[in-house]
Amino acid sequence: MAQASAIATLEQIAPGRLMVGFGTGFTGRAGWEEALSLASMRTHITQVRALLRGDMADIDGGLAQILASDGWLPDRPITCQSTWQAKAQGRALAKEIATA
Repeated sequence: MAQASAIATLEQIAPGRLMVGFGTGFTGRAGWEEALSLASMRTHITQVRALLRGDMADIDGGLAQILASDGWLPDRPITCQSTWQAKAQGRALAKEIATA
């Protein structure tokens, strides 16, 4: 939810200039030292994309949706360029998600 909200905010401030990166490495989560699994990455990217489309996403067993007053965020769907980890199995995941 935080990443989707940040993407939406940056698209409102500077439309068309954002490129979002996804990977399994350092997550920025407190106490999280191991890389995310590809399954976790798939889930996360799927959730972010759903939120940016304006859909509800199941996050940790609860439904979430980006809501904002008129003018605070761009209309949904929000689109921006993205890049993914590109090593071995990560390439297959990127191709799968990009064509979904």
